[in-house]
Amino acid sequence: MTSIQRRFVSVNGRQVHYRIAGTGPALLLIHQSPQNSRMWTAMMQRYADRYTVIAPDTPGFGYSDALPGNPMTIAEFGAATLEFCEAIGLQRFAVFGMHTGGLIATWLAWANPARVAALVVDGYAAFTPQESALYGDTYLPPFVPQWDGSHLRWLWSRMREQKYFFPWYDGRAEAAMGIAPQTTEGTREAVMDVLDVGDSYRAGYAAAFRHNDHHWVSELQMPAWLVFRHGDPLLAHMPRLRDLPANVQLVDEPDGIPAMHVKMDGWLARALAAEPPCTVVTPAASPTEWQRRIIDTVAGDLAVWERAGDGPLRLLLHAPGTRPLSPAQSQAGEGAALLPDLPGHGASCESDCELSAEVVVAALLEALHGHPAVLIQAHEVRQPVTCRHWWMRWARVHRAFACTHRGCSMPTNRRCCWTTCRPPPSIALAAICAMPGSGSASATCCGRGCRPAPPHVVAWMHRRLRWCTPTWSSCCVSAAACTRCCAMPPRRGWPRGCVRCHYRCRSAPMPNPISRAAPPRCPPDPEGPP
Repeated sequence: MTSIQRRFVSVNGRQVHYRIAGTGPALLLIHQSPQNSRMWTAMMQRYADRYTVIAPDTPGFGYSDALPGNPMTIAEFGAATLEFCEAIGLQRFAVFGMHTGGLIATWLAWANPARVAALVVDGYAAFTPQESALYGDTYLPPFVPQWDGSHLRWLWSRMREQKYFFPWYDGRAEAAMGIAPQTTEGTREAVMDVLDVGDSYRAGYAAAFRHNDHHWVSELQMPAWLVFRHGDPLLAHMPRLRDLPANVQLVDEPDGIPAMHVKMDGWLARALAAEPPCTVVTPAASPTEWQRRIIDTVAGDLAVWERAGDGPLRLLLHAPGTRPLSPAQSQAGEGAALLPDLPGHGASCESDCELSAEVVVAALLEALHGHPAVLIQAHEVRQPVTCRHWWMRWARVHRAFACTHRGCSMPTNRRCCWTTCRPPPSIALAAICAMPGSGSASATCCGRGCRPAPPHVVAWMHRRLRWCTPTWSSCCVSAAACTRCCAMPPRRGWPRGCVRCHYRCRSAPMPNPISRAAPPRCPPDPEGPP
């Protein structure tokens, strides 16, 4: 199976997401509304052995930024697509579009006959002015969140009915479409596409409904196929296209999309026989501006916002289960910064692997490859900690990295008593210093770049867990002793001792992994245990 890569490119300050696969002459795929380039996965696999297949998310859909002012015309969507082609270096290409994407593809071919080698449209929408007025507001009601979640139930019904009736709100038998019933998975995908873009889902639809000047079709200069499939409501628009030039063919397809692809194989091969292989360029990133990027990791594609700069890299992590951070929300200041969409979130959600804690951490480590020093800021943490191996902060944010039983020695030897404790997440077990030369499960601090945990974290551990907990350094788990007050972890049944951790210190302290010196013994407590 051919690998489909995901990429971002900056186009006039907007971030445009696209997919690319294969080698050969360029074939550009433009999706319908309100979907995105994900709908072309199967088609890209089919044609990647012959063509360089490129599928962008149109402005405001998928993971592409919207155009300023939320435009509502096909020409503006087409001009934005042409800017995308110029940004990645496409000089000449064939273009395929479906429904709204078909109108955008037709504009591209009409406005740029020297660059478009061939055009295929699956369902050309030739709306009349009367239909534009009829479908406009009724077909596209605002999608506004409601306090009781009723907007989600409405959206599910709306996207399901769209596959049964046209228009979707007309339940009469005369409005029924003769196509295969929608599956639950198909409905879910359609609902998720709308949830990704919110109320702006109406922009692409509105552009298609308002477009009723179809002179572009009669002025096309390259070979063009306008395909009308049986069961598609746009089949009724086929007779409206008259007096077309010889290079524009109307194709009546009774056997659906697979049959259309079979016929396209030979037609595209003839139309693109003389076209050279396509070379896609990757524009150089600006040293001062934010850039969107896709990183291939063990968790699949990891989408990040990235900015180059001097000094340590500032890594900003959003809370799991929340919307990823954007540069406007980051408050990253100056210098290098990285804002990842955690696996399973935002543009990093297209992953089939199990998103365990170890996989998430491994994916983030791959994203940080090549950065010797990292400054981390996680959710609900006000003061970042400078560190080299920073996953200890991740474990700390989860606030469940140790056994909660008083007599358990989990933090120091990774053996849990399994009595009244809550087992720590697997991320805590993986949070062992992995500095070069220290071993993957070292029991002592590597001594490189360590810094004590913030005082509020230590105070919370002493107050909440009621035991002597090691002060977690930022580069590794020292596993030696508490570095604030005690020399050894507690043991069940010890007498009264330190007023800070409520346990007596051992008389023979172990070395302090941070200061590389023995910590002072705790003073006696004359008043007895607290």
